[in-house]
Amino acid sequence: MPRKKGTESGPKRKPGRPKKDNPELKPLNNLSPLQKQVLFVTGLQKLERLIQAVKVAGNAVKAQRKVMKGDGFPKEEVDYALFLRRSDDTTVREDAASRDRAAKYLAHPIGHQFTLLDEDRTPASDRAFEDGKVAGIAGETCSPPHAPDTEKATRWMEGWQEGQAALLAAFKPLADDDPDFREIAAE
Repeated sequence: MPRKKGTESGPKRKPGRPKKDNPELKPLNNLSPLQKQVLFVTGLQKLERLIQAVKVAGNAVKAQRKVMKGDGFPKEEVDYALFLRRSDDTTVREDAASRDRAAKYLAHPIGHQFTLLDEDRTPASDRAFEDGKVAGIAGETCSPPHAPDTEKATRWMEGWQEGQAALLAAFKPLADDDPDFREIAAE
């Protein structure tokens, strides 16, 4: 039987975590969809950089995951089972909607309409535009993955320019001298 969180004096809160009623945690409803996409992609980049900065963590977790993998349980299946064990039905539904939104923000095929055969019916030029926009928001260089004199290359560059304009107009780009990263580098 799993242990219950907290003690007789009440549940414990992890240090440094804000309370759930903190107004800073309320979503910004006055942002446009493009601004939300920029905020999401730049936040994702920062998170990826923070994850890379972590070198030593969870040896016991890694060992148990190896054992479970050896028993035939893929990592994704284990992660999903852990999520289901700690979540209620509403949270699971919200997670599915959130993943769908994330796929759309990143112009991933799963975020587009499919036929019965799981074939992406999005026009190639529209798909190239969305890919370019994500690359522009992510601050990548303007080098389309398509042949230079094609409509897809042109649309990719148009999307890249829109992503760059949104990034520059709405939010400052990620800086290498971010205070969060300076603290990690000093450790």
